[in-house]
Amino acid sequence: MKQASTKKIQTLARRYPRFIRWSDEDKCFIGSLPDLDGDCTHGGTSDEVARNLDECAEIYVADCLDDGTPLPEPNSFIVSPS
Repeated sequence: MKQASTKKIQTLARRYPRFIRWSDEDKCFIGSLPDLDGDCTHGGTSDEVARNLDECAEIYVADCLDDGTPLPEPNSFIVSPS
């Protein structure tokens, strides 16, 4: 099977919200992809976790495209306080 292009994978991966929170218990930032893997990465800075989340989402999307598994519909959304 032909692998999907990097650009296509990145475009599809961007559809999924990312959530980053500080964990007092773990003393690090925890990153989550609620519509894909849930909690899937951690790091010392929110920027590090954001980069890791991008990579996690792209790997998930690429794996689905490679094996023909349908991608889940993004169901989560982020509401910013006003």
